[in-house]
Amino acid sequence: MVDTENNNTEGGVVLPSAESVLELLELDPDSLMSIKPLSKRLQYQAVVIWLTDYKCPQEVNNNLEIVKGYLEAFYHLGEVEDWERASKIIALEFDSLTQEDLLEKLNTWGYYPEQIDLCRKLLGKINYTWDSTCLKNLSQSHNSLGNYQQSMNFCEQLLVMAKNAGHHMDIETALSNQGTVHHSLGNYQKAMNCYQDGLTIAREIGDSSGIEKLLANIGSVYHSQGDYHQAINYRKQHLEITRVNRELASEARALNNLGNTYNFLGEYQSAIDCCQQSVKIAKQINYRFVEIGALANLGIAYRCIADYSNAIECYKQSLNLAREIGVRANIGNALGNLGIIYYFIADYPHAAEYCEQWLVIAREIGDVSGISMALGNLGNVYHSLGNYQKSIEYHQQSLEIVKELGNLASLGNVLGNLGNAYYSLGKYQESLEYYQQTLEISEKTGDKAVQARAMSDLGLVYKSLGNYQKSSDYQQQALVIAKEIDDIAQVARVKGNIAGTLIELKRYSEALEYLQEALAIFTKIGEPHGKAEALKNIAETHQHLGNLDAARQYCDEALAIFTELGVPELKGCQELREKLG
Repeated sequence: MVDTENNNTEGGVVLPSAESVLELLELDPDSLMSIKPLSKRLQYQAVVIWLTDYKCPQEVNNNLEIVKGYLEAFYHLGEVEDWERASKIIALEFDSLTQEDLLEKLNTWGYYPEQIDLCRKLLGKINYTWDSTCLKNLSQSHNSLGNYQQSMNFCEQLLVMAKNAGHHMDIETALSNQGTVHHSLGNYQKAMNCYQDGLTIAREIGDSSGIEKLLANIGSVYHSQGDYHQAINYRKQHLEITRVNRELASEARALNNLGNTYNFLGEYQSAIDCCQQSVKIAKQINYRFVEIGALANLGIAYRCIADYSNAIECYKQSLNLAREIGVRANIGNALGNLGIIYYFIADYPHAAEYCEQWLVIAREIGDVSGISMALGNLGNVYHSLGNYQKSIEYHQQSLEIVKELGNLASLGNVLGNLGNAYYSLGKYQESLEYYQQTLEISEKTGDKAVQARAMSDLGLVYKSLGNYQKSSDYQQQALVIAKEIDDIAQVARVKGNIAGTLIELKRYSEALEYLQEALAIFTKIGEPHGKAEALKNIAETHQHLGNLDAARQYCDEALAIFTELGVPELKGCQELREKLG
């Protein structure tokens, strides 16, 4: 049994005491003088010194510094190839709540290179159990760093080794990890196949923990595909198991995941309920990692019901917690969320500021996926400011990264963003090509949300090219999919786009119906830019119908919103108001 120090709980960990660790290692400082030769004795003395004398300064909020003494002891034992003792150090439990050892804790904190280094040193040095542990962690860390091929290589090594040993639980883990890599790459069907195969094994061997994890993973795939109802189904099964097993930490995670999917379904009150429960449990058991995520998802729900002050407060709490525990990946994500909400409420200077900070952190920790997303969000900010060339530059940088990663889902999103920029520049052929590629990728990955957006965007291009029939066909297909997945924001956008085509065809009364429906949705979900666009288009439609008083009223409402947002569309709205007299 390893005792813990009462005075050090930094970074969400309780550090094992030096005395108990030395007892576990069977190292008596007083008997080290008998070790020969001197070079070997010096290494063991260094182990004792690092474990007993090193204390992280209280003002330092860096998890790696907090556990530095243990890591240095590991490396000194490695110098004399005492891998048995070295392995005992990184197997020490550092979190009684999650039961994570030092090796696992490094992954949770986002210190993937450090975890990789430890595993590489231990791999092949002790026994099957440690080889299995190292291969699992190597695959997970490389996946987190975006090194997907290396991650898959370690998964395959584990799978072969486990099959040869007849170790079913490790076969299950290897399949689960392979599924995670395929999921990261946007290969959703392959991910699903791996998870389902793993789930079959988990049920055969009665691995309750594995069943729970795989149900959650399957739910995540359905979520990524835009099949939110199936995602809810699996995430509810996951939640039920955690409650049966009375695992509060797992229940908090399950509630957070469920809340996230309810957000995408537009069921914001259900999302708020789940996330608030998750936050409550996480606070109760001091599970700050989940609390950070639940606060972020709670912020999304508040944002979607136009409760911006509460949304920003949740994001700021999430950021403060991430800074408290010093997990840089979480700090970056929290900054990114703040950037997104300020972008959403059209506070573009703040949006750019937070996204720039996110980009800096993502680059510092080597989070290539985060770098790509931060660049993409900066591209969107400059697009909204009308700086389309700068927007394209950011999206091109993001494109280079996602191509290198081979992430199909991200590739589709970036291509769509480039299509938007070229469309705004009036370069319709270029935008058509980008949107078509996005559509093809979304059909391959099964991401219905992206598929609906791509079809709607193609409809816009064909309208601008004067091909109204083709525009209408794409918009109607987009509307069917958006309704199918309950993406009400996309439903509103598509209705607005359909109205635009109808206006070109001088079918004003029909256009007005679609626009009023779009306006009602944008008002309900609190999307100011979409609402202003709908109001302006309603004003133009009334102008065509000769209803000038109504046209002026709607145009004034649109003008007020565009003025507050300070967006490029303001000029067109001002010109319309002048025409209306």
